[in-house]
Amino acid sequence: MNDHFLTALPVYNEVTFVNAVLDKVKHYSQHVLVIDDGSDDGTSALLAARDDIQLVTHSQNRGYGAALISAFQYAMSHDYNIPAAKRTLSREAVIFGLLSMVTCPP
Repeated sequence: MNDHFLTALPVYNEVTFVNAVLDKVKHYSQHVLVIDDGSDDGTSALLAARDDIQLVTHSQNRGYGAALISAFQYAMSHDYNIPAAKRTLSREAVIFGLLSMVTCPP
């Protein structure tokens, strides 16, 4: 596993602010993933034009939870560390947590 971390930002219809926010985030984090959760206001075009972020796009709005699941899936498939409290979780713990989120009602 790599010793670097990923900053993941779910967005939905943030055309007014997304570039300014990402410019600031890039000052603090080298690896930035944006999950565009089905934006239909021009956000998608702004994100696609950037070459300094990684982008996952949902074709329709699936909600914040689905965006977080996409972020964890991306992080695990690209060998990013996944921090929790004072330690790094194993892949198995993250997978269990994701499955719990999907299969257990609130």
